[in-house]
Amino acid sequence: MEFGPRPPASDAIRKAQSYIAEQLKSYGCRVEEHDFHASTPLGDLPMKNIVAKIPGIGPGIVLFATHYDTVRLPL
Repeated sequence: MEFGPRPPASDAIRKAQSYIAEQLKSYGCRVEEHDFHASTPLGDLPMKNIVAKIPGIGPGIVLFATHYDTVRLPL
C-alpha cells in the first residue's frame, strides 16, 4: 500500500485504518472499531479491530478475517 509499513502506533497504520473504514462504509457496511492495547516486546501499544457487518437473508454467518498491520521483527 501507498502508506508503507504499518506497524502499530504509526501514522501509516492510522491512515490505513481510516482508509479501510471509509472504503467499507462506501459500500454500505456498518463499521465498528474496537480500540484496545496489547502487550508487545516493544511495550504496550494501541491496536484496533475493524468490524464490518452486512445483514444477510439466510441463517448462516460468514466471517472474513485478516491482518492489515506490519509486524515489527528484530533485525
